[in-house]
Amino acid sequence: MEQGENMKRKKLLTLLLSTSLIFSSVGCTSTQAKTSSSTSNKTTQSIAKQNNNLTEKQVLEKFKKSVENLKSVTANYKITVNEVDKNNKVKQNGTKIQYDILSKVIYSGKDKDNYPIIEQIYDKSTQVVDGKKTQTSSYVNQKTKKAYYDADGKGLKEYKGKELKTETESNYATVAKMFLFTKTSADFVKYPKAQLQMSETATTYDFKFKGKNAPLLYAIDGLFGLAIDIQALEKIDIDVTYKISKKDFSIVEVTHSLLQTSKDKKYQSTGKYTVTSVNNIKAIDEA
Repeated sequence: MEQGENMKRKKLLTLLLSTSLIFSSVGCTSTQAKTSSSTSNKTTQSIAKQNNNLTEKQVLEKFKKSVENLKSVTANYKITVNEVDKNNKVKQNGTKIQYDILSKVIYSGKDKDNYPIIEQIYDKSTQVVDGKKTQTSSYVNQKTKKAYYDADGKGLKEYKGKELKTETESNYATVAKMFLFTKTSADFVKYPKAQLQMSETATTYDFKFKGKNAPLLYAIDGLFGLAIDIQALEKIDIDVTYKISKKDFSIVEVTHSLLQTSKDKKYQSTGKYTVTSVNNIKAIDEA
């Protein structure tokens, strides 16, 4: 598993070395809960009610529009990887990896496909690998063309490397882009059973898939660093859900669960990517 662990760490560590952030279940944060009044709740319910019973095409159109209007995102990603036995029970002395990543992104401008471009990004990551805990944080500002990194808890220090990279695997805009790709690409459209299937709740439109699906897993693996063995995607059992808010058609949450085998060892990974704010930050205070 050493090679798999190293690959996971590279995918999930951060910034200029590439950070893998994202997939986890959503819910109101304590800050949101404190600031939400009964009036705002009624407004939210009213807006959601107006957006009931939409077709999948309508939902995807509104979702793409929300992405095009994106200015900022705050998100949290938690993922746990456990070695399990043949009955999928966690092995007491088996490999265990946990990640908890906070990400704040401010966007400015659009790429050739009209998706937002990162202007500033801050990541704070906590990793626990077989009981050993490490913390890192990083900040990149494309306006000033500078990057900062903290690997010892003493604060962000300017990164002197040659390449300034901000395209992390947890970038909300890229997550949205790949989600739409799985719903609109000809390779998926002609195989309906390989697509995420839409259902509706009181406040969200949910897109789900459960089972084996190599094309779908391949499309999203680069975002979430899910697969240990990229050559065996067709053997991996996946359970993935994207939740789209009826209020503003932004991603509220993405959850995933995988069962996979590598070098005769079986692993289960569960993750939850929670979007806690959209278009609500003007500056990144931590920077």
